[in-house]
Amino acid sequence: MEGPKKSEGTTPAAPDTAEAMRQKYGKVYKVGVSVPVDDEAEKELSYHFKRPSIPVYDRFVKTMSKIGISKASKTFILDSVVDEDKERLTADMEEYPGISITIGNKLGELLGTIGDGILNLLQTALEKIFGGLIDLVNSLFENLAKLLDLFGSVGEAFQVLWTWLPPEVTAILVAGVSIFVFVALLKFFMK
Repeated sequence: MEGPKKSEGTTPAAPDTAEAMRQKYGKVYKVGVSVPVDDEAEKELSYHFKRPSIPVYDRFVKTMSKIGISKASKTFILDSVVDEDKERLTADMEEYPGISITIGNKLGELLGTIGDGILNLLQTALEKIFGGLIDLVNSLFENLAKLLDLFGSVGEAFQVLWTWLPPEVTAILVAGVSIFVFVALLKFFMK
């Protein structure tokens, strides 16, 4: 069985066109992607991109979590594509919506900034946050266990600390504290 046949969707830029782009934009990256036309054929698409500015990259990182990777990638690559390829890229993204993510990833890999860098940053941040939360919860339970070992129960702790309170008031205080802790934990985990 043969591999998929490839059909050319774009012609490569002529050497003089590529040089003109370098003169106009500085460093220019050529990013290509294969899209399936049917079960047996693929279409090769390629575009030229200028180096994205720091504000363009920062906006991409910030909007990724807000509007989604697909829309953020589309904005990122449309801000970075050279003017000569912009109309063709826009039309191809209408026909093949998934290419925005693929091209965004490839452009990021060429720049050495997006791919693993963002994932590693997110992973480190989440590990720090969740690690701190886990330590806090563990500490809370350890201290609660020490309190229960010392007094036997929360009710007995209230009775020892405030001996002048009648047992009915102590029961109400225990119920109130229990409800407060339960609601606080629910609010904490619902955010």
